[in-house]
Amino acid sequence: ILIGLVGSEMCIRDSFGIMERFIRDCIPDDAGIKERLRKAVSGRKPFRNFKYVIDGSEYRQKWFDFRRGQLERLVADYLNSLDIDASAK
Repeated sequence: ILIGLVGSEMCIRDSFGIMERFIRDCIPDDAGIKERLRKAVSGRKPFRNFKYVIDGSEYRQKWFDFRRGQLERLVADYLNSLDIDASAK
């Protein structure tokens, strides 16, 4: 199921939203990187540019943790929409 989500346009839209929420909610307003990340996602090749900026920063692990949590929520919501218990192992 996750593979189907990864290849869909919905996933691209959701991935972009995850980056925007991370910038908005996880980066302090006074951090210089916040504006660099905003610029990265507002231009051409936003995913590549975001990765370039975040990879060299102190927020790299925070990004991975945030993204994982958001993707887990996305998959759980999708499974629940199909009446599949997302908490079942």
